[in-house]
Amino acid sequence: MMQNQGFKPKTRRLSPIPNSHWHILTHPAASTEDVRQTETVPKDIVHHILGDFGIWQLRGVLIILLCKIPIAWFMANILFTAPEIYPRKEFSCDARAYGVNSSISGDQCFVLVSHPGRNYVMHHCHKFQYAQSFHSLLMEFDLACLGDIFVAWSQYWHLFGLLVGGIASTKLLRVLSPRTVYGLGVGSLIALGLIMAYLIQDFSQHCALRCLSGVCCALMGAAGRIVVGDIIAGRHRLIALLLYDSYCSLALLLLPAMASLASNWRQVYLYITLPLFVLLILLPYTPESPRWLLQHSRYPETLEQVGNLVLQAAHVNDRCFKIPADFHEQLHQLQAHLQLADPPPGWLSLWQGRGAKLQTFAAHVALAMFFISHMGLLLNIRAFGRKNMTANMLAIGLSELLGCVLALNLSFKRSSHKWKWAGGLSILAGCLGCLCWLNAHLPAPYVQLSWLLLSSLPTIAVSSAQAMLLGSLEELVPSKLGATFEFSLITWSRLWMLSAAFLTLLRQWHVAVPLSIFCTLLIVGGICTCFLVTRPREERQVKQLTGQRAGSDCYSSDTHI
Repeated sequence: MMQNQGFKPKTRRLSPIPNSHWHILTHPAASTEDVRQTETVPKDIVHHILGDFGIWQLRGVLIILLCKIPIAWFMANILFTAPEIYPRKEFSCDARAYGVNSSISGDQCFVLVSHPGRNYVMHHCHKFQYAQSFHSLLMEFDLACLGDIFVAWSQYWHLFGLLVGGIASTKLLRVLSPRTVYGLGVGSLIALGLIMAYLIQDFSQHCALRCLSGVCCALMGAAGRIVVGDIIAGRHRLIALLLYDSYCSLALLLLPAMASLASNWRQVYLYITLPLFVLLILLPYTPESPRWLLQHSRYPETLEQVGNLVLQAAHVNDRCFKIPADFHEQLHQLQAHLQLADPPPGWLSLWQGRGAKLQTFAAHVALAMFFISHMGLLLNIRAFGRKNMTANMLAIGLSELLGCVLALNLSFKRSSHKWKWAGGLSILAGCLGCLCWLNAHLPAPYVQLSWLLLSSLPTIAVSSAQAMLLGSLEELVPSKLGATFEFSLITWSRLWMLSAAFLTLLRQWHVAVPLSIFCTLLIVGGICTCFLVTRPREERQVKQLTGQRAGSDCYSSDTHI
């Protein structure tokens, strides 16, 4: 039975009416520029066809990752080309030039010459006689008594070359493609390695060539990182960047075996140079960065080159069904969009915004401390004796490999609190490493094992935290600040890393001094890492359809400091 619902007048749908004046003032409409950008943003056809990961990307990444092996060899070879030699047993001072009225100190580094009517006069010994089978750099330049200083000074020039090469790579990548810069670094490093193996005769030449080799290593690493970050997307990109440092640990595991085959330091350089020819042979199969070509190249044939590259990758990945009918038109639209993109903001913009000052400061301090600790812990194994060099190098290599695996686990299993975990583990490992002062109370058979353990634990922590920080830079700042942030962070950290070689000289006071300093710096870096916060995805503006997906700043080499 119908109920009486009362009278209801006819109603009509309200017609659109203008907003009130107050609403217009407090909620301004989107600018015409924003509307135009929203409407004209093309689809990233490159990512649409290639996908996040595939066989083609795997082949390219494995080829590029191989460059980390010679990079690590040229960085750490000073430990085997200039090993410690022992006085009296392996070298003695040649004091014949001072006459019969002379005597030699116990460490064979000073000559005491007696003069009639005067006391003894002390002179530094400049010529030595050697009884060691391996002809090292210390013998080549007669620096038997200055071995620690020589190693620190030589390593300083290599680290300085890394600093200069990192800055030079940003300039070169404005005019040269990443694969061209990569090939330039490989070819130059081969030439420098052969020169160091056959032609070097002077100490100053050695330092100059070590600096140039550091420049070449930086060029190879920067260019390879750009290609890896451009052809891979999603979580696979993070995995590849985290594993980018794991090949360094593999190189450290192979270096003692290669050095054991050499009878002099020149052969060591020859053995670490010859594998570079493999990279030269694989250069035609090394992928190019497609978005770099679209963004920077002005040649008409570039579009055809990128098109052929994408089509070849689609064929290898079995994704030809993703190729649209208007493929070349969409590729041209993407090229126009990338070339019209605004340049990265200036360095001061890193410090603007809510929480930006703390985030930027903490990241800079943390990575600088990690760089110093990582390099220092590697060089400091020389302080534990030449007889234990191989075992210590293998332990450091395994520790770095475990650190990379730990970084993978924290990034995917503890992603919401990964910075707290990385910082906490660094603090814990640093505190354990500072216990090295208690080694004096251990029985003699356990002293070397204790040094090995107390240097391996901090290495695991610093390798993990450093890999996470370098692989997740895009999570710390908005996408438009990625290139500026990465350039500032790495350049600042490499500048501070120059001090790592000289901190190892403190072992002249006590073996535990440099180790405790590196562990203290690791603690400071861990504290700063705990303050890092992953920005929300919306704030980082990670959009697959803007032509600049997450991490696309890695192929934009223009930075304005």
